[in-house]
Amino acid sequence: YLQPNDEDGEYFSTTMIGAGIYAPPARLAKIIREAIDDEGEILEQYLLSDTFKNSNLQLIDNEKLRALPKQWKESPHQELIKLKHWMLAQYIDEKEVESDNFINKVVNTFRAAHSWNSFLNQTLIESGENLSWKNK
Repeated sequence: YLQPNDEDGEYFSTTMIGAGIYAPPARLAKIIREAIDDEGEILEQYLLSDTFKNSNLQLIDNEKLRALPKQWKESPHQELIKLKHWMLAQYIDEKEVESDNFINKVVNTFRAAHSWNSFLNQTLIESGENLSWKNK
């Protein structure tokens, strides 16, 4: 997402490199939550990994479910299940975007986010669900 300082605040306030899924429809979010309940340790290990820590990526966790649905009250992965977005972001200032190293930074960031994206992509593909973003 390339954005010079967002004066109106309509979107993000700065340029960012993002990975993951932002605001999936409810039916896809449920599939993701079920996968996290079953295999959330994969994402938790990633968030603790040196790859993640050295990437300057941040988990976008500012929007969560107010209440955890009953089926996940015993899950050891409640904090990941509560998320409304499974999105990682790295914020970048405009000088970095204009630098000669910007393309390398983008490539390295996406490499660092590969495990995160793979989990989410595999989860949705294996669900057999129509992946259209339209709620049906």
